[in-house]
Amino acid sequence: MKTILMIFFVYLDHLEVIEAHRRRDRLFKRYIRGGENPLEFYEEVEFRKRYRFSKHVVTNVILPLILDGLQIEINNRGLPVSPLIKLLICLRFYATGNFQNVTGDLRKVRQATVSQTIKQVSVLLAEQLGNFIKFPDNENEQRINIIKNLMLLQIFHQYQVASIALTFRLEILEEMMQKCIGIGKDIFL
Repeated sequence: MKTILMIFFVYLDHLEVIEAHRRRDRLFKRYIRGGENPLEFYEEVEFRKRYRFSKHVVTNVILPLILDGLQIEINNRGLPVSPLIKLLICLRFYATGNFQNVTGDLRKVRQATVSQTIKQVSVLLAEQLGNFIKFPDNENEQRINIIKNLMLLQIFHQYQVASIALTFRLEILEEMMQKCIGIGKDIFL
């Protein structure tokens, strides 16, 4: 009986040592995410090419809309992703339509993190739709929208007709010039 108790206590001591090592490793673990801040790294034109929005719009319009929903959870599970980086991950995914693995590789995060980020940001943006998209409330507003759309369609149609006529005229001019060039060659030969 004493032997079993001694083995049990040795086993408990061993578990305590392992736990102490885990805690020590956890305290001294350094997290280095080598990705640079895209707002500082890219010039305005390059940033717009990659994210389809200007730096000003991202930081002063889109981010404040969803910032409350993107607050960082404080826990012991790795290095949290900042709200700005979450938004940029999502915008890059939207802009390129690329695979989540590639998007994650660009920001040095896992594919699962990219997937969760895209879902979280997409839901937050969808919640804001009512603030920016307004559908007609009654029949009168619907009629006004139909009239506006018909006017735009008519303007577009007139532009198309003018474009076709101009193209036709340019083709005739080009044909006439080719004939003149052909006549001019015969004269000089």
